[in-house]
Amino acid sequence: MFSCHLPKGFERIPVRLTDEEQKATKQIIADFFGAYHLDEIRNHLGALTEIALTKDNSYYDTARERDHVLWFYYQVERMIEAMWVEERRRHKEQGGRKKIQKTKYKRKAQGKSR
Repeated sequence: MFSCHLPKGFERIPVRLTDEEQKATKQIIADFFGAYHLDEIRNHLGALTEIALTKDNSYYDTARERDHVLWFYYQVERMIEAMWVEERRRHKEQGGRKKIQKTKYKRKAQGKSR
């Protein structure tokens, strides 16, 4: 099964968020949903899952491993939808003053924007 090969001690802590970002998670959620619409998230997640499950000689060769991928997919989709609802609720509570706009996601390691 695939492993992202994190250094020992980093397996169960955030590795993509800076200390400042960990204190401002609502902004991370706002940025995420500013960069992607809900249908885009579903499409990307679905494509990744389909590739993982249908590719020959993949990390997911056994039925059990494929079952884990499907379970993970549904759980991630539920979590994303919950964050999406929370972000829309927050926006509404602020009176909907600002339009939620797409933002550019900047890759810190490479310094590129998408």
